Amino acid sequence: MKSKNEILSNIIGLGIGCIIALSALPVYAQGTWTTKAPLSIARQELAAGEVNGVLYAVGGWTGCTPYSILEAYDPLADTWTQKTPMPTPRGYLAAGVLNGQLYTVGGAIGCGTYVPTVEAYNPVTNAWTTRTPLPANRFSHGVGVVNGVLYAVGGLGDGNTFDPTLLAYDPVTNMWTPRAPMLTPRYELAVVAVNNILYAIGGTTSGATPIVEAYNPLTNTWSTKSPMSTARSLVRAAVLNGQIYIAGGIDVTGFEVSTAEVYNPLTDTWSTVPPMPTARYAFAAGAANGSFYVMGGHHNLNGDIDVATVEAFTPTPSPGVGPPTSKDQCKNGGWQTFNTPRRFKNQGDCVQFVNTGK
Repeated sequence: MKSKNEILSNIIGLGIGCIIALSALPVYAQGTWTTKAPLSIARQELAAGEVNGVLYAVGGWTGCTPYSILEAYDPLADTWTQKTPMPTPRGYLAAGVLNGQLYTVGGAIGCGTYVPTVEAYNPVTNAWTTRTPLPANRFSHGVGVVNGVLYAVGGLGDGNTFDPTLLAYDPVTNMWTPRAPMLTPRYELAVVAVNNILYAIGGTTSGATPIVEAYNPLTNTWSTKSPMSTARSLVRAAVLNGQIYIAGGIDVTGFEVSTAEVYNPLTDTWSTVPPMPTARYAFAAGAANGSFYVMGGHHNLNGDIDVATVEAFTPTPSPGVGPPTSKDQCKNGGWQTFNTPRRFKNQGDCVQFVNTGK
């Protein structure tokens, strides 16, 4: 029989082991929200993307009037600058950044009038070019980019039919190709990509849903992931520090929420973060300069109005662990868990440290 001291020692050892295991996970459940310079025009159903540290907010909607406005946000100066407007005014569009250009995909040009339009903005020349349109009209969908390919996910088509289709756009051929459809057809969802996997989050089926599905382009297959704690549609997300931040939306009651969560793709777990100061839905989201930004949107609980409000959540990072001791620890996003000698920027950076100590 073990002595009391041996039993106590085992318990302490187990506790320390659990603490070490937990500390190895990059959890960013704490942080602060701050109010930033507002958009120039209050609007909902706009889209956003980040290029070289600058956030671009494009298009949008008020009533049945679409906008062509494009404005650029400098997070260091907290200022917005007007850029060349989008050629086709649209709301309910989606946007993604591909090869340093902002692609705007689909959307609505009027109530009940949807388009397959695709246009690309080059920040260097401040000019737009027209790309091959979607095979069919689509709105309230999502867009993500993996390995130089832009994917359009879900949404609604003509007749307000649910569209589970996944389409892949190759900028070299300027062509769209069908890929495996989502497991759960839906619209008003959030779509982001992290670690070369595409995530489709929340949205509307028969109502607001917490469903999360992940697409692997290498195998052309979808898998189900842990759902959000709160069922939401018209929700938006962005990737920051290898984590997926998501906020706002409409819950099952049909009204806006301020709830914010963060998803860890490595552990398939969700954590709650402090709520967004301004509850809303149908806004745009993006990440820049170490913060998660939410821009514009709509209220329907305390007045049916569009807003120009911009708020940013800056997470407080965990201390992390490190340094890595093998190349295997650098694989599949594992490099994100180490803070010694610094948080690695990519897998190659982590492998280099293992090989050289630098």
